[in-house]
Amino acid sequence: DYFKKVNDTYGHEAGDAVLKALAGLLRERVRDTDIVARFGGEEFCLLAINLDAKRAKEFFEKLRLDIEAMSVRVKGRQLKVTVSIGVCLEEFLHLDDLLSKADAMLYRAKERGRNRVEIAR
Repeated sequence: DYFKKVNDTYGHEAGDAVLKALAGLLRERVRDTDIVARFGGEEFCLLAINLDAKRAKEFFEKLRLDIEAMSVRVKGRQLKVTVSIGVCLEEFLHLDDLLSKADAMLYRAKERGRNRVEIAR
């Protein structure tokens, strides 16, 4: 959340450090069957295979809490990070439709105060 503010306040080096820390945490948390990729300037996309609604809620909420608990050290400062997460659970959709629904949930999470998970069902 507020990634642009990190770049504007602390510089692009700080923004890069945050992205690297997030990428590292994502690599640690995903299962072998999952696919994670950077998806634009400050967004990541995680394709989590075979998660039902209950397990998806638990997985992404734990991920959100783990990110909230981490801090990134930049130029002697500890930066705290939060994320808004949009999730689409539907199967058999074209990739563009999955991404569109997940993106809509991301914006809902931001509209509802950020640092939260929103799931399309």
